Formats: sequence, structure tokens, C-alpha cells
Amino acid sequence: MNRSPLSRRRPRLLRLPWLATAPPSPLPTASPIHQLLLDCLSRVTDPAPIARLAQLSATDWRELVQVSARHGVGPLLYDRLSTGASLLPVPDGVMQTLREAFLMNATRNALLYHDLAQAVTTLQQNGIRVAVLKGAHLAALIYPHIGLRPMADMDLLVPKEDLAKADTVLCGLGYATNRWQDIETQCRASQHLVPFSKPPHPRIELHWTLAAPTLPFQIDMAGILVRLRPATIAGVETHVLAPDDLLLHLCTHAAGHLPVPFCHGFRTFCDLAAVLRHHRAELDWAAIKGRAVGWRAGKGVYVALRLACELVQAEVPPTALEALRPDNFDGQGYALACEQASFIEAEPTGTGNELDWPRFRVLVQGTTTVSFAGKLKFLVRTAFPSREHMTIYMAQFHSLPLTGHRRYTCYLTRALDLTGRCLRLLRYGATHRQETDACARQLQREAELRRWLIGPNSP
Repeated sequence: MNRSPLSRRRPRLLRLPWLATAPPSPLPTASPIHQLLLDCLSRVTDPAPIARLAQLSATDWRELVQVSARHGVGPLLYDRLSTGASLLPVPDGVMQTLREAFLMNATRNALLYHDLAQAVTTLQQNGIRVAVLKGAHLAALIYPHIGLRPMADMDLLVPKEDLAKADTVLCGLGYATNRWQDIETQCRASQHLVPFSKPPHPRIELHWTLAAPTLPFQIDMAGILVRLRPATIAGVETHVLAPDDLLLHLCTHAAGHLPVPFCHGFRTFCDLAAVLRHHRAELDWAAIKGRAVGWRAGKGVYVALRLACELVQAEVPPTALEALRPDNFDGQGYALACEQASFIEAEPTGTGNELDWPRFRVLVQGTTTVSFAGKLKFLVRTAFPSREHMTIYMAQFHSLPLTGHRRYTCYLTRALDLTGRCLRLLRYGATHRQETDACARQLQREAELRRWLIGPNSP
């Protein structure tokens, strides 16, 4: 099904002139389906959610299943509903759909762990110390079943000085990467190298730190590497983050996610709740507060944990949460975070469009502090990228090698492509003002939330 440019997940638009004075709309409240999903995920004993489930129509049930899938918690919803099957009035067709999704995710994860075991084993055999991050760690050691946590790729942490060797090892295993910058240049812009792919196997991301260097966080990687814990994942002896560092990583990853904080929906807060439950007796809240402040991530950590408590009843001690509360905490900013936590639309179908609209946020009026000179530099860099980038661009989108006269005409080809896509987007905005207006307001809120969470004044 073809979709308009504005129907994508979290669309970004160039600011259109008639939207310059558009008044901000009030923050929307959580829909009943969202609230019911949260009740199901929270293991609540209140009979009210059960009564509301009994009143759902067939259309409501379909929406509940779809919303859970978009938030990445479909397998968890199946677990909650199947656990209380004797009490919850769930239609058989709904349970069958959720069960099939759970089994498919479990199968996909099992195959992912097979590849993970091979990659980790080979890296360690070459003298590279590896730590498993995020989903692969959570599904294997934190959640009670590997099928309860969806994963898209494998995230591995290696020391920065071993990145080049790890790159060579993965390429020896058949993985490829579309790198058009050297490793040192990539490290200045991102917390991981360009992903390694080997279709149809899952991608691998090699991390050297836990947050992008472009963010204001000051993460103590030396301390994190010292505190790594031995663990067995997929039958392989490896390492994982210490409990305190794991909790902080999940919080900072959610709050500092590019391009929008908290864009993974309810899954983030379910991850936090699972870590808090699993490591309840091991967490040192004084150390967590000290590191959050030292990492300059205090506000993001507090917001993530508070949202986890309020949305899925995560078990954070009230005194610890209050101690984490920043002195300059702003209720309006927190309201934006609450909104963003629930705002997640259908995934895009994928059009093969090389134009990455989120990159044009620097050009949008009122959503960034980038200077005019910075915006001009961005435009020049976008119009005339490096020769390496153009080699990939021409091969991927035009199936042509960058040889002969194309070395010079490729920039004209790219300019025509970008101009055509911009004109189509502007034409849609001119004929669909209501949708464009709503998207522009959402973009403004996301930018405001991002500045509030990780701006220069954030603790």
C-alpha cells in the first residue's frame, strides 16, 4: 500500500510558511486502548482492567493487538493475558494471534542467538573483550523467556582500541558494511560503527561507548569496562554491563535517542521494570545517582525511571526516585515526555527513499539552535557529499558505478532526485494543510522535549 510522505512514523517536515504562527495544540491524553495495554503490562490486581477487557469489541481487540505490536510489547501482552487466562475474557482468535506472534519472535531470537554465539566466540578468540548490550542481554538474562523481548539486531561493546581488529574479524565472517568514513571519523559522530550486515542474518552494531559523542552525556567508559560482569549468553562465556550501569544505559539510551527521545514506546519502560525486578537486591541507588550526575544525564535518568513507575509500575524505591529528581525539574517538559512515550504510529512501508527527512531537522524553523552558518554548511554538505558516499548512492539507488563522466554528473543526478522529492512533499503539504499542521506541531514538541532533556542546562 502506498503511503503519503506524512503517514510515516514520526514524520519530519520542512517548516511551511503558513505554519509559522500556528498555535500549539493541547497535549493529548492517553487513549483508552493505550491505558488498557499499560494495565495489562503492569500485572495489576485491580479488577477494573478485567471489567474493561470484557467490554471490548472485536475492533477494540484488534486495535489492542496492533498497538502492542507497534510498542514492541506484543509478546509481553501475550504472556500477561495467558498467565491470567482463567480470569481475563480474551477471545480465542486474539490469543491465537498473540501466540503466533510470540512463537515467531522466539524463533527469530533463537536464530539471532546462534549468530551472536558465532560472532562473540570468534571475536574473543582473537583477543577482543566483548560485552553484549541491550536486547540480547535483556532477552537472555533479564526476561524469563527469550521470546518476550523483540530484537532487530545485535549490539556488542568492544574497547575503542579494538574496533579496527573487530571490524576485520566480522568481515572475515562474511559481514559487510557500507562504511564511507574511517573508524576514527565515525567515532567522533556515533557510539557505534556503521552496522555490519549479512542478509538474511541480523545486523551487528559494534559499540565503543554507550551514547553518541554529539550528546552532552559524559559517560565514564573506563569505569564501565572495569565493572563488566561475566555472563553466559547463547552458551558462550562473555560479559554484560553491571546492574547499575545497565539501568543507566537503558535510561540514557531512551532519553538521548536520535532523532527523538523515548521513541520506542512502552518497550523501554518494560525493559526498565524487568531490570529493576531482576536486580532489585543488587542496585546501589547512591552509586546510580552519583553516576547519573557525573554522566550529566540526571534529568534523562529521572524522567525515564519516573515514567517506568507511572506507566508500568516499575519498582523504584520512592526515596531513591525523589533523590534523583533534578533541582530544575520542569513539569511541562515532563508532560511532553509522557506524550512522546505514547506517541508511536504505524511503521513505514519503506519506499527506498535515500532522502532522510530527520536530517533536515536542522533546517526547520523554531526546532533547533543551529546558526544560519551551520544550516548553510549543512546544505552544502548535503548537496555535495564525499565521493565515497556518492559511490554508495549511485550503486544503491541507480544501480550504476561511479565511473567515467558519472564522477562529475552524479551530483546533478542527486540534486534532481532531492528536488523532486522535496517538491512532492511540499505539494502534499499545500493540499493537506490539516495533516501538515499536525505534523509540524508534533515536530515542535519533539524538538522542545529534546532540548529540555539533553540541552546545555540539563544536569
